[in-house]
Amino acid sequence: MTALPNLPVSRARMSSMAPAESGLPDGFPSMRFQTGQAYKVHRSYIFMGPMVVFAVLAIGLLNGSSGIAELFVALKRAGVDVPAFMVVALGLIALAVLYALLVGVYVIAYRNLSYVFDEREFSLYSGIFVKKRVHVPYARVQSVNQKAGVLQRIVGVCTIHIDTAGGAQNKAVRVPYVTLEVAESIRSELFLRKAVEAGMSGVAVAAAQSVAVGAAVEGRPQAQQQAWGGAAVPGAAVTGAPLQSGAGVSANVLDSTVGEVADWRGLFGGQVAGFEPVAFEMGLDNREMLLTSFSHSMPFVLALIMGLTALGSVLPMALMGAFTAAFSTMLSVGIVLASTVVSWLLGAAGVAISYGKFRVCRRGSRVEVERGLLQRSFSGIDVERIQSIEIRQGFVRRLLGYCEISLGRIAAATGNSSGNSQKDEVRGLVIHPFAKLDQVDDILQALIPEYTDRPQESQLQTLPPVARRRCLLRRCVWYNPAAYLAILLVAGWAVFSVASAFSVGGSAPAMPLGLMAILSAVVFAICVAVTLPLAASAMLWARDSRYAWNDHYVVIRNGGLGSVEVCIPRKKIQCGATRSNPFQRRLGLTSLLATTAAGQHNTTTRLLDIPEDAGRRWLSWLRPRIGGKAVS
Repeated sequence: MTALPNLPVSRARMSSMAPAESGLPDGFPSMRFQTGQAYKVHRSYIFMGPMVVFAVLAIGLLNGSSGIAELFVALKRAGVDVPAFMVVALGLIALAVLYALLVGVYVIAYRNLSYVFDEREFSLYSGIFVKKRVHVPYARVQSVNQKAGVLQRIVGVCTIHIDTAGGAQNKAVRVPYVTLEVAESIRSELFLRKAVEAGMSGVAVAAAQSVAVGAAVEGRPQAQQQAWGGAAVPGAAVTGAPLQSGAGVSANVLDSTVGEVADWRGLFGGQVAGFEPVAFEMGLDNREMLLTSFSHSMPFVLALIMGLTALGSVLPMALMGAFTAAFSTMLSVGIVLASTVVSWLLGAAGVAISYGKFRVCRRGSRVEVERGLLQRSFSGIDVERIQSIEIRQGFVRRLLGYCEISLGRIAAATGNSSGNSQKDEVRGLVIHPFAKLDQVDDILQALIPEYTDRPQESQLQTLPPVARRRCLLRRCVWYNPAAYLAILLVAGWAVFSVASAFSVGGSAPAMPLGLMAILSAVVFAICVAVTLPLAASAMLWARDSRYAWNDHYVVIRNGGLGSVEVCIPRKKIQCGATRSNPFQRRLGLTSLLATTAAGQHNTTTRLLDIPEDAGRRWLSWLRPRIGGKAVS
């Protein structure tokens, strides 16, 4: 650890104090970093950082290897004999020189990369030619997350993402390649300094909330309470998978068989740093892990892509008569089915690996989630920063009576993430991927007891009967391409019939009438098959959609073949409105809209066709309040 040249020595002071000396409650970690001193990231940044760039450039060189091979073939034809081993040796030397150059660039970048805990802000210094300094005031820190890819986990390092409020216009501050022990210390230090910046009130509140979370579920049966270090702590393992600290108890088979892989901290990972006490923790049991893997959208999408690819590869061969009719049919069906099933199983295995060693806990005033066997990720959010609670049910989850619970939050763009995990993070922090519906209230009460006074099921209002008719028209006619195709098909047959009746001595149609009738019937049947699920979804939407609000929360549920229920705190609504078109106004209906800061571009939750008087009450509920009374 070396100090920055331009930092005065007088600014550096020791901040490593015991909890009692700094006024922190017992159980909270002490500060570990000196104020004003620069700290370096791990040296693995020098040789691991260039690997991604090197891989991209190496692939480009390999793509151009065919041209190089043609060159040597031309030289050989011209009488210049070049040994094959020389070609391979030159290629390897070129790759080695390329990697050495990249390492040299990263050595210079490493010397200019450091982070500092200043008096009131966290600073990150980087850049070779273009110098960059990022300053994050401690009061603006919202969450400190970490991710570790496979190669990073082998070494025992990770990348820290420090999020502040800002959405898509704000990129998370990235501190790359720090050891896991240092990453945990940085996260703890940032939250402690944030509390100190707030006059220590934040730490006191966190301690009180930690006790309150345990007290909220203290009355549960002793069999449901979890044990920590052999001592009973108030809390409940509501999923039927009680967890114990130090006892080696696992929540599911995947955790027990590959638990060492998930817990492995690599060569330089270090030991786990201390944190404030955990009031509640839970994982996934065997059933939840299995159903999470098989019901996730990724295996189905992967199976569809691979099945269509296999069909596109085999079908031309069959049509060209490469095999007999029976054999080509059996071969095509077998290849398509095998590709679909294998890809679906691989996708399910990938989901299981991504959710392996899943843990969600309430630590102080924050909810934290950690998951992943190979690529390990850690995400957390302060309860005060939760924008909404979302309970989602896809078609499969609804049939089984399960749902996904997530917390809406402001998402900062990281600039280096992609794929399904990035979509999940933008949508919200998943605190349970496959929970039973009848356990949702228990899970939320244990993790977020602050939301216990939200509107309950008995308080939710249904939509008027006319909403069903409007939804059927909207989904089955106005927004249904199959309906327009069926109308054009019927109109075409009508025109053809009229033209045939009045035509005299006309020429015979290019296509036989019987074949035209069969094709038309098939197309019409497809249109009907597409429309029927839409009609069922419309009926379910009108039956299951609900809304309600009380003094502090609004709950909006949109039903259908799947359903999404959103609970939004009143103070998190950035914009609330109603909207109606002439058809709605004629029927005395309007639409409810609530916008929060969740996601990267805000998130608007809407419910169509509520009564107009409910819309007026909604607008009145949104008015600013002084002393508990709405301001007119």
